[in-house]
Amino acid sequence: MQQPFSVQKYLRRVFRMVLLIFGIVSLLYSIFMSFYSTKSTLSKFSVSMQSYMDKLSSDLQVESDFNRTIATSDPNFALISTNSASDAKRLPPLYHLRQIINYHDNEYCVNMIADSQKDDVYYLPSLLPTKKLQLYRTAYHQIGADAAEDSAIIGQWFHKKIVDEDYLILQNQRGRSTLCTMFSLQKYTEQYPIPAPTAHSIVTVFSSDQILRSQDALKNLDIQLSDLQSGADRSHLVLRGGNLVLSYFLKECQTGVAVVTPLSEFVFLASERFLMAAVFLVLMALIFVIFYTISKRMLLIPVMEISDFSRKIEQSRDYSIPKLSRIAEVQETQKALVSLAKTISDLETARRMEEDVKAHALLQYYQLQTRSHFFINCLKSLYGMLENRQIDKMKLMIIAFSNHLRYLFHDNISTVPLSHELREIDDYYQILSLDSEKIFLLNVEVEDNLEDSCVPPLIIQSFLENSFKYNAGKKGMAVFSVKISAVSENDAAYLRIHMQDNGSGYPEDVLNAINQRVNYSFDDNHVGINNLKHRLSILYGENYTFAFYNLPTGGACSVISIPLDRKEETRQ
Repeated sequence: MQQPFSVQKYLRRVFRMVLLIFGIVSLLYSIFMSFYSTKSTLSKFSVSMQSYMDKLSSDLQVESDFNRTIATSDPNFALISTNSASDAKRLPPLYHLRQIINYHDNEYCVNMIADSQKDDVYYLPSLLPTKKLQLYRTAYHQIGADAAEDSAIIGQWFHKKIVDEDYLILQNQRGRSTLCTMFSLQKYTEQYPIPAPTAHSIVTVFSSDQILRSQDALKNLDIQLSDLQSGADRSHLVLRGGNLVLSYFLKECQTGVAVVTPLSEFVFLASERFLMAAVFLVLMALIFVIFYTISKRMLLIPVMEISDFSRKIEQSRDYSIPKLSRIAEVQETQKALVSLAKTISDLETARRMEEDVKAHALLQYYQLQTRSHFFINCLKSLYGMLENRQIDKMKLMIIAFSNHLRYLFHDNISTVPLSHELREIDDYYQILSLDSEKIFLLNVEVEDNLEDSCVPPLIIQSFLENSFKYNAGKKGMAVFSVKISAVSENDAAYLRIHMQDNGSGYPEDVLNAINQRVNYSFDDNHVGINNLKHRLSILYGENYTFAFYNLPTGGACSVISIPLDRKEETRQ
C-alpha cells in the first residue's frame, strides 16, 4: 500500500503566499468599494423618488376617498344638503360632520363645508390660522366661482394658490352643500421632505402650467417647465445644460416633483465604476490562475474527492467508503464524514418524529379548546330559552344545535372543505339569530370554484361570534360580511378570507395584541382569535398572513390569507 503523504506543510507555504496576495487584493477591493457605494446613489435616489411619489399618490387617494365618501354616502351631509331642512335641523348633523372632519384632518390637509344657496361657508377647520380665516373664506368663494364657471373640475384635483400657499383643491357637491378638500403642498413637503441625491441638488414642485418652487434657481440653469414635464410618462429623465433632471408627474392631481443635479457629480462615479470592475477582475483572474496551478494536485483533487463523497452520501444515503484516498488527512475526513452523516441522519429523524408528535398534540388541544368554547356558548343559549319557555324557538335551536354538534364532534381533522365550514357558519348564525331579538344580517360572498378548498375548522366562527356579541345590541341593523376569494402572491395561490362588520370596531389594546404574530395574552372574550392563530401557526408555519384593523367609517375588519389547498380532508 502506498504510503500517504501530508499536505499540511505544503499548505503552510501556499497559505503564506495566498495570504499576502489576498491582503493586497482586499485593500484594493476596499478602496474600490468606497467608490462603488457612491455610484449607486442615482439608482437608490430613483427608488426613493418613486417611493415618495407613491406615498403622495396614496395620501391624495385617501383624501379623495374621504371627500367622496362624505359627499355621497354620509347621512349627515345629505341632511344639510337638502333645501327642505331648516337651519335648526342642520345643526346636529353639521356638528357630527365637524367631529368627523376634525378627526380626519391633519397638518397638511383640511376640509371645508360650504352652502351654495347662502353663498357662505358652514365650517372652517380649526387647523387653519385664526388670523387668516377671512382670507381663506374669501379664497373659497373664488374657488366656488371657478367651479361654477367650469363644472368639469368638480370631483377632480386642481391647483390653487391661497394665502401665498400652493394647494391642491378637490370639491364634491350634493344638493346645496359642497365639501372642499385643501391639500397644502408646502406643508406636505415640509412634513415629508422631497429626497435629493446630493447637497447641490435643486428640488422643485410644478403643476401642468407653472413652476411652483425654486423658479429663480431653475431660471439661472435655463431649465423650463417643458424640461420638467413628462408627457404621458409618470417618470421623466432628461439632460439639460450639464444638469440631470429627474421628474415625476401625477396626472390625477396635475402636480409633479423634480430634482435637478449637476451631471459632473455622476460622471466621475461612472468612470470609476468601470475602472474598479476591470482592475478587480484582472486581479481575481491572476490570483485564480496562480492558486489553481499550485494547488491543483495537492488541494483541489483531494477537495473534489471529499466533495464527490459528500454528494454520494447526500443523494444515496450510502455510508460505505468504496475507495480511501491516498492522502492521510482526506482518509480521516472521509471516515469522520461518514460518522457525522450517520449521527446527523439519526438526530434529524428523531427530531422530526418529536416535532410531529408535539404539533399533533398542540393541534388537538387547540381544536378541543375551540370546540368546548362553542359548546358552552350554545348550551347557555338553550338554557336562556328554557327559562323564558320559548319552546318553538328551542325546537329550531335544537335542530341547528344538533347540526352544530355533528360538525364539532367530527373526526379529529386539521382542515375541512370550505363548503362544510360555510354550512357550519349557517347553523351557528341560526343559533345566534334565534337567541336574539335584534336583527343581525350575515352576508357571505364566495368566488366560484372555491368551495372545495381546505380551511381550518371554525376559522370564521370566532369573528362572527364576536361581531354578534359586541354589535348586535347597538342601534340599527348589525351586519357581518364575509368575502372569500383567491389571490396570487409571490407566484403562489392563497385563499383570502375578508371579514368586516358595521360595529364600533376593535378596542385599541385588543387591536395591538391580536396584530402580533408572537404569543400574547388578553381577555377571555377573544380566546377564539387567540386559538385560531395558534392553529394557523401549527398548520402553516410562517406561510400565512393576518391583519386586523378598524374601518374609517367604523366597524372591525379581519383579513386572513392561507395557502390555497383543494385536497380532501386532512386527518391527524
